Amino acid sequence: MKAEVGERKNIAWFKLAEFVTRGEKERALGLFRLLTHSFEDRAFIKKLEAEILASFSDEQAFAEYLQAAHLYRANGQLIEAVSIFETLTLFQPERSEHYEKVIAIFHELNNQEKVLSYQKQLCSLFVHQDRPDRAFAVFEKMNGLNDVERLSLQQGLVLSAVKNRYPQQALITNHLHRTLDGLLRFAGETELNKFLASLQVLNAVWHKDAVDYLKQF
Repeated sequence: MKAEVGERKNIAWFKLAEFVTRGEKERALGLFRLLTHSFEDRAFIKKLEAEILASFSDEQAFAEYLQAAHLYRANGQLIEAVSIFETLTLFQPERSEHYEKVIAIFHELNNQEKVLSYQKQLCSLFVHQDRPDRAFAVFEKMNGLNDVERLSLQQGLVLSAVKNRYPQQALITNHLHRTLDGLLRFAGETELNKFLASLQVLNAVWHKDAVDYLKQF
């Protein structure tokens, strides 16, 4: 009897996969709910439902993924939780909160390589979104950047801050001068001139400050 029940369940799961493959959303979801009715692992159920919805490009998948991640984290299953948040950074790369969750959990897992990787992505996202205040905050928390990575991020930070008239001028000055130091040390004349040209287009005063600083060398 148990073998027969198990075989029926296996067939049902196979049918579910067929429904998904054929794009039969309602039939897939209906069978899925029947199959998981007796499951106790709510986080797993939410994750599986999210994956089914995602296969149909249904935006409700994001809400189900979030619920699954929060349930996993509440249960102390950090690897499972962070895996879902990483998936969400791919599905919704413009949502900074997903990166922040990933960074926080990898901090808990003491995986500094992953922390730095997602901090770089988050910093670049804030620069792209013209949010220099948030970008500076993330940048200052980074540990382990090599000189080339630091220089690349810092150029974007400075240009974003100047473009958006970030009010903390002392902070801009500090990063501008550090950027120019890095360009002199690690980049060629072409890259330095490209940065200066971008700065001049955005703000003549900051461009003059950069040129005056370079005259010291």
